[in-house]
Amino acid sequence: MGRNVTRKPNPIDFHVGQSNRARRRELGLSQTVLGNEIGVSFKQVQKYESGANRIGAGRLYEISMALNTAVEKIFHEALLTVQTSVNSDAVKSITSIGIDQECEKLIEAYYSISDRQLRQKI
Repeated sequence: MGRNVTRKPNPIDFHVGQSNRARRRELGLSQTVLGNEIGVSFKQVQKYESGANRIGAGRLYEISMALNTAVEKIFHEALLTVQTSVNSDAVKSITSIGIDQECEKLIEAYYSISDRQLRQKI
């Protein structure tokens, strides 16, 4: 097996990163400022926020302190977003992470497609 296999981020890692991004933006912090607060580069913050790199427990605690939010809240929001059944609660959770209105409409339209195979093709 080759090691060049493209790997998608774990959905929980992705949504924890998105939750952190939303809170960082809410506070008006740049990735550089947050990185300086927790002792990593802005590029590492980007990787955390995209889910490309997992956030260890200690680092997650540091991020929660820098963002003045509880770790439990970060996970609670992520777990709400990563639901196996597609319903309006999942759409509400996704939109709560701070995406713009155009993306929100696109997500709602996507989830309104009842044929799962067709949705996956799209």
